[in-house]
Amino acid sequence: MTLKLLLFKILLFYFPNTYSLQEDPSNQCLERENSADSIQHFYKQALTSEANHDYEKTAYYLKRGLELSEKENYFNGIKTFGHRLEYIYRARLSNYEKAEKLNNHLLQICKKRGDTTCYIIRLVNYGGKEVQKNNYIKALQFYNKALELAKKINDSLLQSDIHVSKGILFQDIGSFDEAKKEHLKSLKLTRSTDSTYRKTAYINLSYAQNDALSDSSLYYLQKASVFCSDPSKKNCYTLYNNIAWYYVKKNKPHKALEIIKTYIDFDKIELYRNDYAAILHTMGTIYQQVADYSQSISFYIKALSYYKKTGNAERVIMTLEDMAISFKKAGQEDQLLPYLKDYQYYYPLLYSSKLKKELAAIEFNNLLKEKEEEISSLTFKNHQMEASVTKTRLSIYTLLGIIVVIIGIIGYRNHITRVKFYQLNNSLAVSRLQSLRTIMNPHFLFNSFSALQNFILKKEHLKANEYMTQLSGLIRNVLSNSHSVYSDFEKEIAIIKSYIEIENGRLEEKIKVVYHIDENLKGSKLTIPSMIIQPYVENAIIHGLLPSNQEKKLTIRLVLNEKEVICIIKDNGVGRQYNEKRKHQGLSIATRNISERLAILTQLGYQNTTVSTKDLFTKEGKPKGTSVKIILPIITTSNYER
Repeated sequence: MTLKLLLFKILLFYFPNTYSLQEDPSNQCLERENSADSIQHFYKQALTSEANHDYEKTAYYLKRGLELSEKENYFNGIKTFGHRLEYIYRARLSNYEKAEKLNNHLLQICKKRGDTTCYIIRLVNYGGKEVQKNNYIKALQFYNKALELAKKINDSLLQSDIHVSKGILFQDIGSFDEAKKEHLKSLKLTRSTDSTYRKTAYINLSYAQNDALSDSSLYYLQKASVFCSDPSKKNCYTLYNNIAWYYVKKNKPHKALEIIKTYIDFDKIELYRNDYAAILHTMGTIYQQVADYSQSISFYIKALSYYKKTGNAERVIMTLEDMAISFKKAGQEDQLLPYLKDYQYYYPLLYSSKLKKELAAIEFNNLLKEKEEEISSLTFKNHQMEASVTKTRLSIYTLLGIIVVIIGIIGYRNHITRVKFYQLNNSLAVSRLQSLRTIMNPHFLFNSFSALQNFILKKEHLKANEYMTQLSGLIRNVLSNSHSVYSDFEKEIAIIKSYIEIENGRLEEKIKVVYHIDENLKGSKLTIPSMIIQPYVENAIIHGLLPSNQEKKLTIRLVLNEKEVICIIKDNGVGRQYNEKRKHQGLSIATRNISERLAILTQLGYQNTTVSTKDLFTKEGKPKGTSVKIILPIITTSNYER
């Protein structure tokens, strides 16, 4: 999806009423229905001209309507005509100078009127213009400012659009991991009923894979196709062209041609000019692969003319190079001479554009490093301040007299001895705790890779790919925290949620999971012992829920209680008696390991670290599950550093 389409989509969504001027009875201008100078007249004439693709006339009528709306101080009219006129200047007439001037004018009006939504849309528009100029860092600043305002007014769909714009920017400079994050954020902000938004998010996620041949790319395109029962809907031509391109890259031109002929109506394609050139280029490549070079060259020439209108140097050079192949294979190399000037003109532009993108990527990475260094500097200054306060206190204590000094020296010597002894015990305890972690990980990995192998054997490649992506993400998160026996609360919960999703991924009968997380814990920076909760969640699933024949439900409740976090894990499984009869060795090993881990935490000074298990029964005395209560200490800064 291009930035042009995205910006127009925002306008249509956020100002739907402004495109139906006749429905506003409060506007006195509408009473002059018989006047050729009325706002209503200009609006209808603009719509008619645009439908006939006469964009010069469209711009004329929109400009007249804008001037009259400003004269009558009719703000809805100003937004309607202004937004649409800016789009016509930019997307249809390629008059970027007029578009930029009008955008600045509208930005000031929206700001003056206090219309935050209108102001945000103008900021996003500015960001799009900076992307066209390859000013990526400046564009990112506009997007971030717009996103901040959208969050303040709690507009989730507008936030979703801005994340899409940021994702497209990151794709443009080659930061595909950042692009995926932005598109996933956009997807999470949309509702399941928002078909247009979800379709757009899936299409963009396919782009962000950076590999047209990957199964992940096809997977997201297929998910988007669910929302394209009518191929003429917005972005559907782009979608089917991308699917066709996937088969072109797979060297399956006949399959690609079948998709285009089935879903794309060339009689209507003019209505989708942003898709037109890309589809023409795809057709040129298809006919090149089937050795129909005459058709191939014809489509390439049409695509080239459209790309030249937009000034897209990358697309122009790509089309020229592909067209050269068709000319050579057709034995018509002499026909390339008229296009040599295009190559000479656009190639330096392409080189300059690529250079700017690389510089933008470097600058973006430098900004991230600067932020990290700034945080480190603040932390260092904080430690220095604490040290300074400590020295001041020590100076005051020395004034208490000779007796106090002597007692202090004796106490200090004893303290040093105790600290050394305590640090030695801590080192031994930490070593044991880390070794216990290595015992637990292989058990989970064995089950996960078995599930992955099962998907592969069943030839469910898309599921296998998605499952592998989730698993690798979980492993990466665990390994990133492997240097410490503690973990941030948010990271620990994220690991638990990832583990449950992976387990659910391999089960035919899914487990219903309910989370109750204290509002005081959400977004907190608390630190807790790591890998304590997950084994009990694993026990609840493996030994409690999986053997059960009824609907499986797992409830995880987390509550903040002063200096500790209380976690309650409740399942409606078969209960402990079932497992005791069968003497599950894995269950006893996991329980013994956790007991040792809790004992070590006690050695570290956290006496309130406890686990209690309660068997649940029905009124008839039959087992109906298990409830585990875990009390975890909140790790303080001083203990964490030890």
